[in-house]
Formats: sequence, structure tokens, C-alpha cells
Amino acid sequence: MVILAGCAMTAKPATKASFATEASDREAPRALSTQPQVISNLTQLAEPSARPPANAQNLLVGAAGLHDSASKPNDPQSLADRNLEHLYLSQQHGNLVHGGEGAGAGDRTLLNAKAREFPEFSYALLNQTLSAAQELETKRLAQQKLPDEIKPLIVIATMMPDGQLTDLAVEQHTGVGTIDRILIDACKKGLWARNPPKGAMADGVYRMRFEGVINNYSYDVEGNYRYVTHLGLALM
Repeated sequence: MVILAGCAMTAKPATKASFATEASDREAPRALSTQPQVISNLTQLAEPSARPPANAQNLLVGAAGLHDSASKPNDPQSLADRNLEHLYLSQQHGNLVHGGEGAGAGDRTLLNAKAREFPEFSYALLNQTLSAAQELETKRLAQQKLPDEIKPLIVIATMMPDGQLTDLAVEQHTGVGTIDRILIDACKKGLWARNPPKGAMADGVYRMRFEGVINNYSYDVEGNYRYVTHLGLALM
């Protein structure tokens, strides 16, 4: 079933829709570096270097492999946690919906046992970040088509005992500059807490692994796109 949009824009086929760019610079989407990058000043980001894209499904599944960089767990619970993370990441690239919902879609996943031990704290961080990301998508993506090959953004966030975000370290870029900026800005707005649980701290601070990706979700007969945002959080 096709849902007609209520705007009066000149129709353009979805197959010819251009890649989304940020309104302020109109730059073309480009591949970015995957080298770890520590952001000490949250108002600035270093310009990433070029890197060729790969198959979209392999990128999403491959992102789960980043969780395997540490030694393999031996106990059954840790193995189950890791398998859940892999399942989450491998299922995010679904089929495009024609028509779709009136509002942007999104989901939130707790990626390890520690995050599930503090669900109220963890989901509050994800809810705040998802809301900020969807607001920024509306302003910056202009309902244009995104590239099919987008990797998850992976960052390590550090919060002080009072719940204030102090650092973001980028471990993996999405390959699209506009999406990187949306998700990083969403982290700046969403990763904070009032009275965070002391039990979730590690070495006197809160450290968390945030993963996020934005994909095309649906489009109308005029070629206007809506998006689905997938976010995950692991407490370290």
C-alpha cells in the first residue's frame, strides 16, 4: 500500500534521490577513518580521512566483530551476552518499506549484562540520545536518501560521578560525515544523568560503549525518505 505525502513538492523518483548532506555545507557523503580518535573538546571533531566502503550487510555484521577484540569469555553468561550483541547488530539492516510510518522509527538495545543490571539508567541514556538523534535527522537530512552502506558509529563515552559527559572517543565512523555528526551531537545531548547509580561506575567514573546507525526506512511517491535509528549501549 502506498501512502501519499501531504506536501506539494515536485515529484521525483526515489531511485534518483540524492544522498543526504548537511544543509550548511552540502558536502557529498564520503568514507571516513576508523582509527580511534579521542575528543577532549566536545565542540570540535577532527576531519576524518578517506576509506573505501564495503558491502552494507557485511559492515553491520562486521561491526559485531569489534566486540571480539578482547579475549573470548569462558563462562556461559558472558557468551550469551556476546551472542545477543552479535544478533542485535546483524539484524539491523532490513528491507526498505514503501510508505512507512508518519514519524521516524527507532530502537534501543542494552548490549551487555552490566547495562541490563542497571536498566533504568541505561534506557534513560538511550531514550534521551534517540530523541536527540531523531530531532537532528529531521533538521539535517531533509528527507533525502542515505547511502546503503553505512557502518555503526562506535564511541566510548565517559561521564563523571555527577552524571556529566566529559569525553567521547570515536572507535569507528559510519562512513558518512553527516550521520557521524548527527549521532555524536545526539550523544552530547543525550548522555547525561541525574543521580546515576554508583554501582554502575568503573574506576570512579561511568564509561560506556555507544553504538548507533541511521538507515533509510521508508519513502513516499515524491521520493521523500524517513529513517530508522538503531542505538545500543554497553556499560563498561
